[in-house]
Amino acid sequence: MDPITRTHTPTQVVSLFQSRYTAKSYDPNRVVEDADLQAILEAIRLSPSSMGLEPWKVVVATPGPLVDEIAPLCWGAHPSPSHWLFFLGRNAESFTAEDEVADSYVTDLHVRIQGRGEDTATKRREHVRSLLENDLSLGSRDAATGWVDRQVFLALGSAMLASAMLGVDSTAIEGLEAKAVERVLVDHGLCDPSQYHFVVGLTLGYTDRAQHRDKRRRPLGEVVTVVDAGN
Repeated sequence: MDPITRTHTPTQVVSLFQSRYTAKSYDPNRVVEDADLQAILEAIRLSPSSMGLEPWKVVVATPGPLVDEIAPLCWGAHPSPSHWLFFLGRNAESFTAEDEVADSYVTDLHVRIQGRGEDTATKRREHVRSLLENDLSLGSRDAATGWVDRQVFLALGSAMLASAMLGVDSTAIEGLEAKAVERVLVDHGLCDPSQYHFVVGLTLGYTDRAQHRDKRRRPLGEVVTVVDAGN
């Protein structure tokens, strides 16, 4: 595996985050180019996740019947984006199942995707269950689902950062009727409720940056505590 290559200076990294804004409206005449969209989707695919379990799936939509049905359910969305992304999370049962008959997701990922031996799949499933139930104390279905959703938000962050690097504006959407959005996706055959649940939305496009005020954040000293090893 090649080492990470430094592509930005510290100043450039801070400038990128300083210039990224949540889009409050989009130019309906501008469309995200396919090459840029594919790079954003690759950033999602390559995102880190706890124990490398990749518990996500993404539905990508452009303006049309599906978006027309979902948009009224998303009060936190803004008009006329180029693309909508709907992030799904794998149901908790995939990680709490005691054997591959109950749910084969971890075994399939372990063997087919990650190229590990079938003889170690049982141990991998046991390790995942132990992490959730013992180490993280996430014994209930709701608690395990929350853990899955946190992994999905890592992928969301990757998408938003990749978008900013490409000069594409974005809006993360939690202001919505989640169950209603999920029902629409299910009705359109885009979400199998026995395997996935809807987590969060994201829109992509281009906004008028003149409308944004200067970014304001708490001072670094209020956000970060540095522990000096000498103390």
